[in-house]
Amino acid sequence: MRQTIFVCAPVAGNVEKNLEGIRDYCKKLVKQGDHPVAPVLMCIQFLDENKPHGREYGIRIGRELMKCCTHMHVLGNKVTKGMARDIQDASRLKVNIEFMEYTDDLQTTQN
Repeated sequence: MRQTIFVCAPVAGNVEKNLEGIRDYCKKLVKQGDHPVAPVLMCIQFLDENKPHGREYGIRIGRELMKCCTHMHVLGNKVTKGMARDIQDASRLKVNIEFMEYTDDLQTTQN
């Protein structure tokens, strides 16, 4: 059964590498037949996250898109403040939250 999966991952730090990892993970989900939702990949195209209005607007877009999701995959070994907020929102929305671990070659395993 196809799942609509909200991808929750760190972006700050090595932004380009992290975005590439999110894109690659989304590709993996598509190959599995699932529907990835990664608002950061869309919002970064037209919002300036360095400006408070841009960041907050992106968060609101993410929350709205999360309402369409059945699952959330949390990537990485560290939960940032923004990720923690997304996880809280998913919990309130009764979205199934799964913590995933991935290496540089983006092999994933469930925790």
